[in-house]
Amino acid sequence: MHTINKRISTLFSFAYSELEKIPRVSILSPKKSNAGIISVNVEGIDSETVTRHLDNDGICVRGGFHCSALGHKTLKTPENGAVRISFGIFNHQKDVDTLCRALRQRQDQYCRQLRNAFGRGRQKGLHCRSRHCKSLLQNQG
Repeated sequence: MHTINKRISTLFSFAYSELEKIPRVSILSPKKSNAGIISVNVEGIDSETVTRHLDNDGICVRGGFHCSALGHKTLKTPENGAVRISFGIFNHQKDVDTLCRALRQRQDQYCRQLRNAFGRGRQKGLHCRSRHCKSLLQNQG
């Protein structure tokens, strides 16, 4: 059991440090947690969308409120919930690398789509809640 806990703890620490490097990703879990679970949000993208995108990339995470609406109220995530990443004995460092690469690509893709649609966006109701995209859109407008 000690070996399993150590492996999960190592993956948690590695994932935490890698997720911290990704712009617009907010980590909601404490850094010293030992549960092997990290909750994150991607600025401007709701948790269900992030979860669906990662699922399309073959990455299993859980999005939403995780049966804890009051917990999300405390975390100040009552509108979007969070993306929950959990590690087990069968996960490897390459899984974390894949997750982080997918998060970066999806964010860039999302922002690019909104920037490209900016001229048409007002008519279609497209808008981005991300500070990053808002500043890009303001500079284009």
